[in-house]
Amino acid sequence: MIVLVGFMGAGKTTTGRQLAHHLGTAFVDADEEIVHAAGRSIAEVFSTDGEAAFRDLEEDVVARLLDGPERVVSLGGGACGRARTRERLAGHTVVHLDVSYAEFRRRTAGDVDRPLLARPDLEDLHGARRAVFTDVATTTLPVDGRTVDEVVRDILEAVPAVSQTDGGPLEPEDR
Repeated sequence: MIVLVGFMGAGKTTTGRQLAHHLGTAFVDADEEIVHAAGRSIAEVFSTDGEAAFRDLEEDVVARLLDGPERVVSLGGGACGRARTRERLAGHTVVHLDVSYAEFRRRTAGDVDRPLLARPDLEDLHGARRAVFTDVATTTLPVDGRTVDEVVRDILEAVPAVSQTDGGPLEPEDR
């Protein structure tokens, strides 16, 4: 199992989908699974139940995903904040897609679906989470100024146990 972690806007979902396609395996996005489990959007869970309730649900969904079959999984930016999640990651290949604060702001400009974008301490949150991602990751890859194809190629090179023959050649990424 390859687990992608990183801050908002790092490209975990897009990279995860392309990586899974290339490897001929399944991809699952933890945030999409949370929406399915909750029956409503993440923003609605945040506004109705609060962040703590969202994090509880996220922790349960992530535990189920990490205990599941081999595949590519992307985690939400805050998932690694829970000790139980960090413990579960210990047995997996974890790739940190490292996005700088400036690049994160550029990539998420105008995004209204991410409840945490309104936090006044966003730069501090980025720094704190970045340290956690680096700690849990088996590999950290910078993503600033890189295409998805380039990042996927780096993952394939950095994770030698991954078969590079499944899925055929990478197709050009639409930007």
